[in-house]
Amino acid sequence: MANLYLINELAEKLNIPPSTLLEWEKEKLFKPAGYTEDSTPYFTEEIFKECNLIVNLKNMGYNSSEVLKIIKNVGLPKEIVNIKQTKPKKKIINCWRACRKNKSFTPHN
Repeated sequence: MANLYLINELAEKLNIPPSTLLEWEKEKLFKPAGYTEDSTPYFTEEIFKECNLIVNLKNMGYNSSEVLKIIKNVGLPKEIVNIKQTKPKKKIINCWRACRKNKSFTPHN
């Protein structure tokens, strides 16, 4: 059986506050895998990996709207490659190019 996490558990595993995850969910950076009978959202290991990539992108200086553009245009990469910090307008293009070059991206629906 796959590991399932509640939002507090996912936040603890990512070392970020649960409020950050709630904000990202509202911004449509990710969504829960499903809901329990009492409407509590739950998350899978795959979502943990996606959120971990979002954390890494945020740590690289991307804001939520930039991360959302990356997700919509090319999907989240399977791993974060070292991308030299550039001007904000060039960051998304450089990430996209790096992901395409390394073929380390997965389309996100």
